[in-house]
Formats: sequence, structure tokens, C-alpha cells
Amino acid sequence: MDEFTIKPLRNAHDTLCVGLAIKPVDDIVRDAVIQRFEYTFELAWKNLKRVLEEEYGRRELTIRDMFREGAAVGLVAKPEDWLEFHRARNLTSHTYSRKTAKDVYKIAKKFAKQATVLISKLSTFETHPDQPKTFTGRNKSNKKRIPKR
Repeated sequence: MDEFTIKPLRNAHDTLCVGLAIKPVDDIVRDAVIQRFEYTFELAWKNLKRVLEEEYGRRELTIRDMFREGAAVGLVAKPEDWLEFHRARNLTSHTYSRKTAKDVYKIAKKFAKQATVLISKLSTFETHPDQPKTFTGRNKSNKKRIPKR
């Protein structure tokens, strides 16, 4: 896999957890948590998709199949939960009501716990600055791989 980092996902997850820790939960805190849930979920599924494609060769998956494949390779525990997170994410962009907001807030708490596990598993695929990078494109002589600096 080319350079891969989950630092943006980690940072987003941290902000979600900070929001979830704020008590009491008023409308402003709840709405902030929902927004943090939205962007953290987006980063989570996109990083999961990249690992499935590049490390496991699973391409052109529907979102439903992506979560199932993620479970099959041990990256997510329950694909049904991730589908619930996906539905909640879609709800936040199409409807708004106090009841929906309260429901999504509860789902965000559940998501934060499972995202912690996903982040831990995805971190094993991260490349680090101290790892040598290898140029995989063709050079004219095609004799050797050229390390990047």
C-alpha cells in the first residue's frame, strides 16, 4: 500500500469523544456531537474501504458488502452495527427533528466505541516516516526500485 495514515481519523474520533464527554447534554452539545459523528464516520468507512481494496483486493463493493467484508477479515465486529451507523449518517443529512437528533446522538455513542476498535486494527496498516518508501513506477532502466527520500 502506498503511504497510509489514519491520523485524520484518529483526530476526528478524538473530537467526537471529547464532545461525548461533555455533560450536561444540551441542544448545542448534541448537535456538535452529531456533526463530529458525521465526519468521523465518513473517515472511518473511507479508510476501511481503502484497506479492503489495497490489502485484500476487495474492489467495487457496495457499502453493505464493504462492512460485511470488513467483518470477514476481522476489521469490524458487527456489520449490522456499521449499517446502522450508515443509516444514521444519512438521516442527519436529509432530515432534522429533535427526536432524530436524540436517536443519532445515542448511535454516535455506540459508534465511538466501535470506531476505537476499527482505528486500532487499521493502525496496523499505517506506514510510518521511518519506514523506507519505495518508488514502484517504472524507471527507464527498469533494473531496480528507487527509494524515496
